[in-house]
Amino acid sequence: MKKFLKIGEISKFYGISTDTLRYYEKMGIVKPERNINGYRMYSMNQIWKINVITDLRKLGFPLKMIKEYLNNRSIDNTKYFILEEMSRVDKKIDEYKKIKKSLINKLENISKAENVKLNDINIEYIEKRKIYFLQKIMTKDEEIDFHLKQLQIEISPMLTLFGSNNLCASISREDFKMNNYNRYNGTFLLIKENDDHYTDHLDEGEYLTYSYKGDYEQKKDIFKILKKYIKENSLKVYDDIIEIYKIDIHETEKTEEYITQIQIPIIKK
Repeated sequence: MKKFLKIGEISKFYGISTDTLRYYEKMGIVKPERNINGYRMYSMNQIWKINVITDLRKLGFPLKMIKEYLNNRSIDNTKYFILEEMSRVDKKIDEYKKIKKSLINKLENISKAENVKLNDINIEYIEKRKIYFLQKIMTKDEEIDFHLKQLQIEISPMLTLFGSNNLCASISREDFKMNNYNRYNGTFLLIKENDDHYTDHLDEGEYLTYSYKGDYEQKKDIFKILKKYIKENSLKVYDDIIEIYKIDIHETEKTEEYITQIQIPIIKK
């Protein structure tokens, strides 16, 4: 067996780039010897270090921590490293459990949206809801998508818009009255009751609700129908109109699969 291996041989054997090996040398973790021609040569005495580094890097340990360990190896330090890694694994398990729970919720949200009663006017009493609101005048769908993403980043990088079923935008009562149905005054996310990350709330009370399937072009005709219903039933709109995007571009590219719910806060005149 050869006493020394060249940097290229080490690179090929471990699947580590030569640049990475040079970086290890620069950090003083593994210092190869030099032959008469100046080539880096790794002795068998240094192979164990590369073994340890490779294993610990796979486990997610930073190089600085690995260097400290290699300079002060002992049973106690090894046990400490193992316990540290167990803690890291536990955190990863918790993260994946949360991700799985989130995916289950998203699947349930999509199923609920698919089974919602369409093209039917209802009056529903809805409890007070927490929201995370971003006030911004918007007139294009792309602007709404952009600002919803901005909200997601503000709340949590772990949050995803895909399948969330809580993406909303609002139209002011004045714009609704003036038939400006494509002018939005803000976007927001519906927040769970046990979550403290919220900026505002939607009042409890009665809402005129209507769910429809398909693109947003039909919204103008739908609002005409709802306005007629409001007038005929002596109702009064007292706050902003809400659009909840139960299924939208985040779940499908087919506009015919979109499902949107309109909620209009109303009181009797």
